[in-house]
Amino acid sequence: MMFKYAILKLATIFGWNSTDSVVIYYHPGGPKKMKGFMKKGKKEGYWTYWDLEGTVIKREWYKNGAVVH
Repeated sequence: MMFKYAILKLATIFGWNSTDSVVIYYHPGGPKKMKGFMKKGKKEGYWTYWDLEGTVIKREWYKNGAVVH
């Protein structure tokens, strides 16, 4: 996966099952870039994306790694 900006910081909060976790990526300088849930290594559920100013630019729902429309 390619990102426009380098990831300087990544926070992962593991749940009871270590293959499932909440993941938060950050833009350089600190603001959140994206946050969502990973299940068995794939995006799952609601994901939110922010720009460098902290404004929400996209929200998507994933199931088994694919966007659900």
